[in-house]
Parts: sequence; structure tokens; C-alpha cells
Amino acid sequence: MKRVNKISIACLFASIFLFSSCFNKFLTLYPLNEIVLENYWTEKADVESTLRSVYAAMESKDCIEKMILFGEVRSDNIVDGQNPQDDVKQFTKDNILETNGLVKWDCFYKVINLANTIMYYAPEVQRIDPNYTRDELNANLAEAMFLRCLSYFYLIRSYKDVPYVTRPSIDDSEDFHVGVTPFEEVLDSLIADMEFVKDYAVNRYAGAASNDNILQLSNTARVTRAAAYSLLCDLYLWKGDWDKCIECANVVFNRKYADYEEYVQKYGESGTPVYDMRGYPLYPEITEGSTQVNEFFYEVFGIGNSMESIFELTFMSNSTKNESITKYYGGQTQQGWQDGCLSGNSELYVGVATGTNALFGEGAKYSGKFDTRCYYSTYESNSKYWILKYSYDDVFFKSLKGGAVGAPTVSRSSRSETEPSNWIVYRLPDVMLMKAEALVMKAKQFENVEADTLSGTEERSAAAAEKNNLFQQAFQLVQVVNLRAVDRHDYTTNSSCDTLKLKDFNTSATAMEELVFNERRREFLFEGKRWFDLVRMARRDGNTERLVNYVLPKHTQNQSAIRIRLADMDAIYFPIFKEQIKINPLLHQNPAYIQDDYSEHI
Repeated sequence: MKRVNKISIACLFASIFLFSSCFNKFLTLYPLNEIVLENYWTEKADVESTLRSVYAAMESKDCIEKMILFGEVRSDNIVDGQNPQDDVKQFTKDNILETNGLVKWDCFYKVINLANTIMYYAPEVQRIDPNYTRDELNANLAEAMFLRCLSYFYLIRSYKDVPYVTRPSIDDSEDFHVGVTPFEEVLDSLIADMEFVKDYAVNRYAGAASNDNILQLSNTARVTRAAAYSLLCDLYLWKGDWDKCIECANVVFNRKYADYEEYVQKYGESGTPVYDMRGYPLYPEITEGSTQVNEFFYEVFGIGNSMESIFELTFMSNSTKNESITKYYGGQTQQGWQDGCLSGNSELYVGVATGTNALFGEGAKYSGKFDTRCYYSTYESNSKYWILKYSYDDVFFKSLKGGAVGAPTVSRSSRSETEPSNWIVYRLPDVMLMKAEALVMKAKQFENVEADTLSGTEERSAAAAEKNNLFQQAFQLVQVVNLRAVDRHDYTTNSSCDTLKLKDFNTSATAMEELVFNERRREFLFEGKRWFDLVRMARRDGNTERLVNYVLPKHTQNQSAIRIRLADMDAIYFPIFKEQIKINPLLHQNPAYIQDDYSEHI
């Protein structure tokens, strides 16, 4: 039976505590004094109820919409789909103005204000409610802090410098006009906050121990310690602290592998849905004895809340709807199937079946590869490449291994309107490839030292050996992710099974970095990560040259104007919505979007 994992999510998020519906003031800091009464915030249930509202705010239509728009639409993955509205077209054309309502940031500040409210009141509740333990308080604070930090992380990756507020709006006499805090200061604060609470988060929620499906659901739909360390891993990657990034990734790996070992001990190898893929518990594309590719897609994106997942925003069957997925990627409505207003860039699909696609199988490095991720991410119809991921609950086709070159016949099952898709924030391959990127960037430091500062042969040899060791570790992580995707069962250490060869990529740190970035693109198509990956690359480069080279080919018009505009580092971020600047005189527009310098008619 499909979607058994979601049956009891209602137990976790049954009642949603709603603050006032009027949240349209700047920063959504609507005063809470109307509901913060003397008879509220007196017991544990009040904290838990408000905490559910933080998750609900993060799962709002607006938040999911921004995760898609900000993380994908300006990237080389996305072009116009079916009848996009003008504001969406301006995103795909990279012609985004301060008057475009889609750049409003209110939804994330709703999450932030709710989280701030919990952190303000919960300690006092713990003092007066004898049934509310210190450990429970700490766990709740870790959840609230995670959701606040995740919201700010989306904001700084999207806008760069943003207002940073850590206290709730609880009194309408307060002035909440706040100027922006620089990106680097916000990032440092997020790291400090997550470091403080990372070990307060629970390792595992044990309330549903008699039912493994429910247990797995609760441990991916709520913040756990693995989720906390995954966010920290990501923050350190953007910070450029490679050692801390690697350290956090290893904590996540140990936690997920411990879960896997416990499952194997309980059910045996044959009863475990994931495989030990060279030390990482991942779903295979196909199960042993089968000839049909669909296992990974069905478990991770169809059912959701999979064993491979770390944290995802979870939507209850027959209760809530993930309307943004339907709008942007496609889905069932009361009127029937609706194509998404976004579609995949043709370069993701064209030439894959013949081995001539640059991303999925071109030339000696990828010759003979049959990467399944193309076929379950997009499909061609009427010269559009529609998005399968999230909008369908099952995609399946005959195994490509050992077959002749040619596109498989892909079957797909559209998702029911009453069974909405989740939105995955972190899953295990994400953390694996974060670590791979950190290893490569750490190796780049040795490459620079080797080239520039070491004169002695012995010192050069030591630096070269360390660099190559780091390259090898990074490559092994990429290889595991790639092995799963090219439909292999023999996940042994036998090099004859390998689909990529280290010698093709370890010529330089730049080549290795591009390997990791390309693998991230293949693995996380349409998961809201690609544009942020390109922004992170540009920040490290100190220029937008590589970013422009990736995204420019998808634009069939005005390439010269887009190249000129994106040469400005500020232009890789979004404008602040014009009305928010009017409300708050302390805000100033991103200089790349000041009207004198920015045309509305590109």
C-alpha cells in the first residue's frame, strides 16, 4: 500500500495554533499581546502547540514557493513551463524587479517570529510547569532554533544582507523598524546558535517505537540531532570552514548508519529497504532480482519520509496541500491534471539516450553511462521537459544496465490531489556531497601551498600527498552517489564496478570541484539547491564568471544584457520588495536593482 508512512503524521501535527491572520506588517512582526494572555504560556502543551505552528508556517504555500523560486528558477535547470504568470516569467528571464511580488520575504519572518516567541516564553513555562522537564525544554528550543536558523539561511542566500531579529513581537508599542545585518554577521550568528543547541536536539523520537513507519516519519518530519548537524554542515560550507563542515558531516553519517545497523539487527539484511553502499545506507534504484527502476524514487519522493531522509517538510494526506508543487511542477487538481508553470531546461534531457549529453553522459569520462536521474526527473512532451520529481508519486522503467543505447519507456503515476508531496530539506546524499565539496576546497589550499610557497622537494611531496588523499576521499563520496544512480547492485570496493575514474578528475582542484557541483546538479534536480550552489561558487570565486557560463546558455534572448547585469556580484541576490522599503525607512535597496541602473524592459 502506498504512503503508509504518512498515516499517523496527524498525531504529530494534529492541531495548529494560529496567531492573528494579519501578518502583513514589515517583518511580519504582528504584536502578539492579543493572544499572549496570563492564562497562556503556563504549561508544556502551550509550548508544543506553538511549536507545531512554527512547522506549519514553514510548510506554508509561500515558504515552499520561495524555496522553489529562490533555489531553482534562476539556475540552468529551469525554463518556462505551461502559461506562467508574468511575475514568474520575469524570474526565468532573470529580469526581477523590486515590484515583483514574488520577492516578498514575509513568510520566512513569520517562521522567525513564531520561533522567537517560543524561545522567549518556553523557559518560563518550564519554571512553572513541573511536568515540563529541562530536557524537553532544551529539545523544543533546539527545534525552534533550527527552524529560525533555516529561515535566516534561506534569507541570506537569497538577499545577502537582511534584518536580523532575535526577539518576538509581543507589544504593539515597540518599534520593529530594523536595518539590515551583513551576510557574514548573520551567518556567524546562525553558526553560534546552532552550535549552542545542536546536542539538545533529540537523537530519535521514541513515541511510536512499535511501528517503524511511524517512527521513521516522526524522525524526518521533526528536527533531530542529525538535522541540526546537517544544517551546521551547510552553514560551515558557506562559511568556508572546511574542517568543521567535515566534522558535522561525519556526525550525520554515524547517526544514520547507527539507525541502519539497528534496522538490520531487527529485520536482517533481506528485510532492510536500504543497502550498505560502501558505508552509506542508501536506497538502490532497483531491488535485487528486479528489472524495474523505481525503488529510490518511490521511497524518497513518492512515499516520503524515507530512511534516507534527514529532514523534510511533511504534508498530511487528506489534510493539507502542497499547492506550490502543483503550481510550479504540476499536479492533480479538482479540474484534472495541471502542468506546472516551470519546466526543465532541454540540456538536461537532449542527447542522454545516445550518450551525448554533457551532464549525464558525454565523452570518455562518462561514456556508456545510463544515469537514471534524468529519466525520473523530467519527461519530454510537446517540446517541453516537464518535471516529474515531487509531482508524481512513482516513476518506473526497465533497468538500463547492460541494455542498448536508447531512451527507456518511462511509466509514471501522477500523485493524487489528496496525497500531497513533501518538500525535502536535507537527505543523506546532500550531506555526502557537502563533505566532498569541503574536502576538495581543503585540498585546494594544499594545491596553492604546493605551487606558491614550498621550495623544498620533501615539503612539496607532503603537500601533494595530502592533496591527493583529500581528492580521493571526496571522489569516493561522489562515486557512491553516482553508483546508485547508474543502476548498479555491486556496491563493493571492487574497482571494476566503478562508474567514474579518479584519474579523469584529480588533475586540479577546479576539475574536482566541478565534478562535485555536477554531481550535486544531477542528484538534486528541482530540489531547490542549484541556484544556491552557483551563488556559493561565485562567492568563493569572488566573481560571477563561472555562474554566468552555467546559466547564460538557457537564455535565448538578451544574452548580452544578462551577462552584463550578472557581472555584478550584487545581482546574484534578489531585490527587497519595494513596499517593504516604503514601510521601513532603515532598509535600502540592493544596489543592483536601483531603477536608474536596471531596465524593466530587458
